[in-house]
Amino acid sequence: MSRRAGALAEEFDQQVQLFRRCVTELSSDQLTLEGVNTPGPRFMDTDEARSLKVIAYHVPSFLPRHVASARARANGDAPPPTDAHAINAAEADERAAATPAEALARLDEEAPKAREFLLGLTDEQLDRVIQMPMGEMPLEQVIRMVLIGHFEAHRTSIEATIAG
Repeated sequence: MSRRAGALAEEFDQQVQLFRRCVTELSSDQLTLEGVNTPGPRFMDTDEARSLKVIAYHVPSFLPRHVASARARANGDAPPPTDAHAINAAEADERAAATPAEALARLDEEAPKAREFLLGLTDEQLDRVIQMPMGEMPLEQVIRMVLIGHFEAHRTSIEATIAG
């Protein structure tokens, strides 16, 4: 195993645990609040406009798409097409009644697969330069920003919502 891949897996585990704690601590009243935008720079340009219970489910449910995209890029292939805006809008409708238990069950299902993927990456794959909307960057940085960063971005959105 690559030392760098192991470090990514550790970062991922830390963000998963922080996200898990955040979701676990949400009260019934807080779950119905509409999320505020992630403080600071954001990867996507749309406003949150979803309840905290939808956000809590969204993060683990999007994980397979992030892994599929990173896997394709690691192998030098184009990522599968993903219309995140359309997926997010549909999910907000479909998962309007999602519970923290459902979100955490999905997290328990998807996180080990993502961790296994991360641990299997080679240094050569992590060094592969990827074209992103904000410019070129190595896959390692893309993974930190998108796959791992997704957890942090939405956790901080939930925390900012609760803080008022």
